[in-house]
Amino acid sequence: MSNHPEQALLLRYIDGELPGRKSRAVQRHLEACWECRTELEELQQTVAECVRYRKQILAGALPAPPQEWRDMYKEFDRVDATAPRRRFFPWRWGLAAATAALAVAGVFQYVAYYKVHDAHLGDVGNTNLAASSKITEPPIRNSTESGAVSVEVPPRSAVPSRPAAIVPGPTASISDELLVMSVLHEIGADLGDPVQVSLSDGRVQVSGVGVAPERKQKILAALEPLPNVARNFSDPPAPPLLPNDAAAAQPAASSTASNVFQARLEAQLGGRGLVDRFTGRVLTWNESAMAHAYALRLLAQKFPVDDSMNQKDRATLRGLARDHLVALAAPLADFDQELVPVLTALGAASSRTAAASDSWQGAAEQVFQAARRIEVLSSLLLGVTPGQSAHADLPSELLGAVNELRADLDQSQRLLGR
Repeated sequence: MSNHPEQALLLRYIDGELPGRKSRAVQRHLEACWECRTELEELQQTVAECVRYRKQILAGALPAPPQEWRDMYKEFDRVDATAPRRRFFPWRWGLAAATAALAVAGVFQYVAYYKVHDAHLGDVGNTNLAASSKITEPPIRNSTESGAVSVEVPPRSAVPSRPAAIVPGPTASISDELLVMSVLHEIGADLGDPVQVSLSDGRVQVSGVGVAPERKQKILAALEPLPNVARNFSDPPAPPLLPNDAAAAQPAASSTASNVFQARLEAQLGGRGLVDRFTGRVLTWNESAMAHAYALRLLAQKFPVDDSMNQKDRATLRGLARDHLVALAAPLADFDQELVPVLTALGAASSRTAAASDSWQGAAEQVFQAARRIEVLSSLLLGVTPGQSAHADLPSELLGAVNELRADLDQSQRLLGR
């Protein structure tokens, strides 16, 4: 799958409605595309909010039935007790039929009453859900933009209390969710593993599809002692075996696209082999930077406000964010040491700095966007993005993205230190 799947296709993938071949194509695309994995996670969060709303808010707001069910068997017993045993009375069956008709009428009365109230509450709920389910992907900043990036992050709703008659036992809280994320962070399961964490049905739901068996066992063992955790892992469907002629008909991998900077890079670095090794190092740095930037952004989106948390939870959340910022410093140092001199030799010049942010969550989004820009622009510069060509301002834009990432990291550290 060369193009990004649309939201409608991702929704069908989440619901398991895609045929096997199409589902596997989407799965392979998600494994290689950070952008689509982010969109998939946002869709899953929206669906979870819808389910949570129906179960926790709407179900509790529905009125009780207007009257209790009538016991028809008591009527039968009364008729049996007053009627002679050896005589046939047709009116007995008429009375039973009348009693059944009264019960059916009661059912229809309750259903009509329920539908009226459900329609009224549904209109209100649908309005709220329509507003909360809007998902937007912030655009990548370019070299001509200035100022803060507008990021639309849906607010995180608090977990409402539930009657014991609906959900018996303790209910998971944000503290439990943070504990789960801390445990996953300790084993590196927040750096690219297809694992989702959310609060739903009074428990912390930890799910994953296609996690490697050894990795899944390690995750399950780490989660085992934690309370209020539901573990839902599944294996992806096996890909079909292609016949020899079909395998031969598959298109070959795209070769590295040439662009205007390839000859200059070879002359500067000393040949094609050195350019290839340099390209491999840059891609490795990008992979590390994106893994931590994505995990940092996920924390900011799941917990857009932390001022209302207790001191322990707030310290836990900010400690996780700081860990990812410290880890991002390593690929940034590699960019500064090897990539920036190459860009400067290509004539790059940029003084781009970070836009101001009021919270560490907003700064975390800027870190993600800067890291993403470095990944995209460096792929263009090095010719590893098929079907696209480089442009004259590319070295300056890439240098600006590196400077921006550095400033965004500094700003995030300051805001987290408050």
